[in-house]
Amino acid sequence: MKALIFGSGLSGLFAAWACESKGVDYVVYTDRVVKPKVKGFVYLHEQCGLPVSSSKLRQIVQPLEATCDQASDYYSQMVYASPSIPNSMKYIYDNPVVTIWNMSEAVDHIWGVISDRVKLRTMRDLDEVLSVTTKEADIGFSTIPLTDLDKDGIYYSVESYVTITPDPTTSTNFVCYNGGMKDEKAYRWGTINGQCFRESREKPGKAIRKVVFAKYMPRVPDNLRLVGRYGAWDKSQMAHVVYDKVARAIDEQ
Repeated sequence: MKALIFGSGLSGLFAAWACESKGVDYVVYTDRVVKPKVKGFVYLHEQCGLPVSSSKLRQIVQPLEATCDQASDYYSQMVYASPSIPNSMKYIYDNPVVTIWNMSEAVDHIWGVISDRVKLRTMRDLDEVLSVTTKEADIGFSTIPLTDLDKDGIYYSVESYVTITPDPTTSTNFVCYNGGMKDEKAYRWGTINGQCFRESREKPGKAIRKVVFAKYMPRVPDNLRLVGRYGAWDKSQMAHVVYDKVARAIDEQ
C-alpha cells in the first residue's frame, strides 16, 4: 500500500507516524519543509507508541464555585463569542488531574524518523489533492486547512491571542480555565513543560485561530480522508485522534 499525507504540521506528523507504525509506504507533501514548533498550551493526550516522557497536568476551573454548565457557557462566550459552541468543560470537571506526554519530544522523534519522506509540493485545491492521490497512491490523508483548499466553503473561526514566556524553573504543569471570572480577560492560562502561556480574545499576543464550525463540509471520495483540526474542520481531532484515524483507515483499506 502507498499513502500520501498532505501537510506537515502536527496532524501531518501524526498521520505519518501512523503510516510508519503500520509499515505503510508513504510520502508527506508540504509547502514548507520545516519541523513544526511546539509552543504554549500543547501536549500529547496519549502516548501513540512514542518514546516520550509523561507528567501530570492539573486542570482548574475558576472561580471554584462555578458549576459545570455555568463555566461551560462562560468559557465558550469568552473563546468563541457564543455560549452555544461545545467545549471540553465537562471532561475538565471530571478529570482534575490527567497524564500528559511531552509533545516537543514527540515532534522531535517523529521528524527524525520521517524527515526523508517529506517533499516540497504545494496543493492548490481539493481537486488537485484528490487527483494527486488517485494517480500516486492508494489512499491520501489531507491535514491542510480546508479554508486553503475549499474556496467555495463557508467556514467560521475566531481570532484569539496567546503570549508565551519560557520558564524552565517551573516543574508543575497546570492550566486554569476561566469559568466566570469577569475581571479576568484571559480564558485560559497556565504552565506546560516549562512554558507559561496566556490566551485571550484581546491583544497583545500572537494571533491564533479557533475552529468554530463549517456550514457545509465538502464531500470527498473514500480514498481521500480529511483529518486534523483544520483539515477536517473538527476541533476535537487532536494529535492522538489523527493517529488513531489514520491507523484505522489503513487497517480497513
